[in-house]
Amino acid sequence: QGWLSVSGVADLSQPINGGSFVRSAGWAQVEFSGRLGLDGFAVTTSTAGETLAWGNIACRSFTIYSDDVSGAFEYAVDGGAWTQVASGGTAAIRKTVTPELPEGRHSLVVRSVNTSPLRVCGVFAPGTASGVEISQAGHGGSDSGNWRTFFPGVAAILTEIDPDVVFVALTTNDARANRAPSTFKNYMETFVAAIRAAVPNAAIEL
Repeated sequence: QGWLSVSGVADLSQPINGGSFVRSAGWAQVEFSGRLGLDGFAVTTSTAGETLAWGNIACRSFTIYSDDVSGAFEYAVDGGAWTQVASGGTAAIRKTVTPELPEGRHSLVVRSVNTSPLRVCGVFAPGTASGVEISQAGHGGSDSGNWRTFFPGVAAILTEIDPDVVFVALTTNDARANRAPSTFKNYMETFVAAIRAAVPNAAIEL
């Protein structure tokens, strides 16, 4: 399946391949600031009982990325028992991996459990079969300056996913911002170099 966004942007939040995503109303969306997911989004809440729910996801496990500074959550896979995850109180990103799942389609619900600030950055759901796996990590409205700035903070996620090809589709929003060609070139070179450092064996298509 690939990367699963926590974004509330309709065109970006729904997983490909027939998956679904529902986010309860008590989450605040964050873009390009602080701890983020691969697509530059995260969500925060200080209310217990707020949920992020993905359904019909073809995968063999789920990896939940969250901020380890504070906040606790619990997760349930396929409607099963809840597993609680406590904060480690560190400045690192927290990576929670569910047990291996049988081949097929699965669901995941993440739920906040107290009033300590919780930040969830996204989920990676590796596919179950041979073939092409696409991680949709686009961010509508973003430009080369955004990616140049925030990507170093999420590069480790890309390294863990370890794609064979990375597609970069930027220029439109830079043109709308009247960015000078020399500045755009500099930003793109910096961004591409960071991708290359994270996944040195991957092809990069611009």
